Amino acid sequence: LNEALTRLRGGDYEFFLKGIDELHLHHDSIMVEACNASFQVHFQVGPREFAKLYNIAQAVAAPVVAVAANSPLLFGRRLWAETRIGLFEQSIDTRRTSPHLREQTPRVSFGRQWVRESALEIFREDIARFRTLLSTDMDDDLFEEIAAGRAPSLKALGLHNSTVYRWNRVCYGVLDGRPHLRIENRIMPSGPTPRDE
Repeated sequence: LNEALTRLRGGDYEFFLKGIDELHLHHDSIMVEACNASFQVHFQVGPREFAKLYNIAQAVAAPVVAVAANSPLLFGRRLWAETRIGLFEQSIDTRRTSPHLREQTPRVSFGRQWVRESALEIFREDIARFRTLLSTDMDDDLFEEIAAGRAPSLKALGLHNSTVYRWNRVCYGVLDGRPHLRIENRIMPSGPTPRDE
């Protein structure tokens, strides 16, 4: 993942965050994002209720972050109340710094609009907008699974989806032969203790 992101960026990672203090940092690896730990909650939803519940998750994200903020310091500097958001956005940003490329959509975002009808809107947008970063052998045949009455695993979709970092991300999975959708909320900070979470 680090190699793929670095190749897309065209070089080192540059971080700039300004709060009470400023942090300007160059690094040759994505691993600065390891300073960013989130408490990720998965909420299983039905296909028919997905759009409504996803939009609610989007609408409440700002007040939830405001209440849960707990990372004002990074490398000894006083920055944002929730510094890990800016740090994560900058560490995964594959756009180059030239102005015309800055108009591209970043890999870390809330998305571009409300969901109107279904999770397919998000999957389609992410597949169309973002290059594939990782690949693996896919040994299952989607059409064969459907013909046999089994829920398709959609491994390629899952792998691609794992490299697009929406703060509220739609996830597809199969458990005990049954497909399901989840809204993965990635915006809440972890800790500082399990009780706080």
